[in-house]
Amino acid sequence: MHDKESEFLRTLNDNGVRYVPTLTCGGDVPGHVTTNHVYAEALWNCGSTSVCVRRRQRNLTKEIGKNLSTFQSGKHLLQATLNAFVAHRDAFEKCGLLHRDVSGGNILILSNGEGMLNDWDLAIHMDECQTDRRQLVRTGTWRYTSTRLLNCPGKINELQDDLESFIHVVMYHSLRYVRHNKADSLPGILYEIYDSIQTHDGEAQGGFGKRRLFASSGVEVLGPDFAFSRCHALNGWFVRAMDLAWRWISYVDGKGTPLPEEMQTHQGLFDLWDEILRGADWPDVDHAPYDQSGRMAALSPSSRNATCKRRKPQNRLVSMP
Repeated sequence: MHDKESEFLRTLNDNGVRYVPTLTCGGDVPGHVTTNHVYAEALWNCGSTSVCVRRRQRNLTKEIGKNLSTFQSGKHLLQATLNAFVAHRDAFEKCGLLHRDVSGGNILILSNGEGMLNDWDLAIHMDECQTDRRQLVRTGTWRYTSTRLLNCPGKINELQDDLESFIHVVMYHSLRYVRHNKADSLPGILYEIYDSIQTHDGEAQGGFGKRRLFASSGVEVLGPDFAFSRCHALNGWFVRAMDLAWRWISYVDGKGTPLPEEMQTHQGLFDLWDEILRGADWPDVDHAPYDQSGRMAALSPSSRNATCKRRKPQNRLVSMP
């Protein structure tokens, strides 16, 4: 049986994990249990897919947050996501928990401007994660899922996958809401990187645009002249974050690339975040006056996958938030 989100939150709170919700109360709603498994296991059902039993859960937390897209500037975006990154690191180091659903929807901005990592229902204990080297169903949110998880169905979600997801959160929100010189072509850019889907042997696969993005340092997808306005500090963050991600992917792919020490733990990305935030090259006004993605939803046939969570493995009893 998988831990409930309320139990995860209690563990996080008891261990002093920063920038996470403070649980007031929570638990399963009596009588709210799915019954799909009853029909899936019936003799007349010729299908072979197992169905997970789900229970509805309600949690009350102290904090109320706003969507990450409400950030006030590029620097505020980077600071709020760094707060969530610290929460992820604390949970990993103090509690042995891996979030597995780092996304734009799960990072909230509090009234004091700080970021908070929310929605821990897909988290897993690392010792449990390492007992089975094949994952039956992807977890996470398609748009922010790592390149390797999208390329390789059945791959176990590891720390580096979550680290890459943080990179995608910053990149996606920067491209969509911070001023840059590619607003006219942005719908196609976002679709290629974050929403495209291919099917191989009945399995949905993606991440090919992300791979091209990282391998070319952005040139093949964003264009050689891409830049945020006004000599923006985000330009440097993009280049260095893409380099870290690509060196890790190349190492795992067995291309002879040395193991990147910066991606073995949280420290490498944290140092990059901290260095860029401390720099003075931040314009006062850089938030775009509108959503630059335009009609992206109409362009993308995978829009429902882009914002929806991937499911948990089907052989566990889980709580439904």
